[in-house]
Amino acid sequence: MIIRKRHGTQSAEAQTKTVKLIGGNKNYSDYCFGYTQGDYGLRICSAPSRQRLIAVSGEGLSSVCLHPSFGFALLAFTNGVIISYQKGQSPQNFVRVANGAPFTAEARREDGSALLIVVGGNRLYVYDGTNGEKTVLNASLYGGVAHCGRLFAVDGESGYKIVWSGLRVTDWSEGLDGSGHLLLDGDLGKAQRLVELGDNLLCVREYGFTVIHALADARSFRISPSQRAVRTACAVRTGGAYNNVYYFALKNGIYGFDGESVQPVLTDVDGLDRLDRLYLYNDGCVYADCAYCGKACIMRYRLSNGELSFFGEDCNHPFLIDGELYAVKDNVFYAMSPQNEEDRVWRSKPLTEGGKNALTYLYIQSDKDVIATVTADNNKRVVQGKGRLFVGLSGEELCVELRTSGAIKSVTAELEAVK
Repeated sequence: MIIRKRHGTQSAEAQTKTVKLIGGNKNYSDYCFGYTQGDYGLRICSAPSRQRLIAVSGEGLSSVCLHPSFGFALLAFTNGVIISYQKGQSPQNFVRVANGAPFTAEARREDGSALLIVVGGNRLYVYDGTNGEKTVLNASLYGGVAHCGRLFAVDGESGYKIVWSGLRVTDWSEGLDGSGHLLLDGDLGKAQRLVELGDNLLCVREYGFTVIHALADARSFRISPSQRAVRTACAVRTGGAYNNVYYFALKNGIYGFDGESVQPVLTDVDGLDRLDRLYLYNDGCVYADCAYCGKACIMRYRLSNGELSFFGEDCNHPFLIDGELYAVKDNVFYAMSPQNEEDRVWRSKPLTEGGKNALTYLYIQSDKDVIATVTADNNKRVVQGKGRLFVGLSGEELCVELRTSGAIKSVTAELEAVK
């Protein structure tokens, strides 16, 4: 009698495994647009509303600067038009200057009253917030900032000359308490703009930075030898300062300069095709005009925890007014809100490596129903809802794509090996 060996049966547990796509420690994201992803899952990002914000074209928008002492924001355009905007009110023409890149700043009189400075072309306008007086001066300046009671700017004729006003921003007579200047060397190219960086002034140049000490008496204004020049690998693109660090873009990502050295902040991001101008406000985020996986949009990077998100298809020039986000799309100004509709998509990397597997179930915890598209080789299956969703699709390369207008707390895929 031949005794045959019994074949053991594998348990269901041995054949089945689960993969936590969202809400786990491992990042399975291959593409994420319109959501911010973290250990909390997916949260939806802002999108433009269906209604335009103001009846003004956004073409040629150069800058948006909030002036709380005056109760409005100034929108400056490269054609020289500067518009004042208050939330809930119609925009007003504020002033017209020469074509270029005008800038605005706030200063104070000795009695503490607010002064609003607008500079463009060869004119400098100073508006008194108390009595409404307007002073107009001839001055060819760009890229300026108010600092310690004076106006500092780049001389429009040179680009290598930094000039400053007297202790009154309308005083441009030379002297100890009046105006003065210093000259930059030619190593780092022309000055692009000046930014306050703590107690110092940072001169952002074409290929690096120069730190200028400009406190107290003008006789002490100087370029410190130890911080004289920091050269970057390629041209510096426009950025901004936050918490005494100047953030700017180079070709492969975001970098920060703290007054002494340049450090990488966010580099070599998958899918980031192009990184253009950066914008910084007071919400602890770096915003940027960019292209993500071929899609023009806005990038937001939160400095405190590294959250990265891409949203606002075809939008650019994001700006904040009273904590609310706005942007320009097709030269139209829009308010941005998570409540607005956008084609938000999250797509996974392949869930398995080699061998054929079946995705039997998806377990979804979410605010709203989710449309889940599962692809396996050349096959596709779409399921919709939340909770436990049966899929039943097998293949050697399984990917999951999710769409929803609500937050997703977690998504878990149940896989079975197929022989």
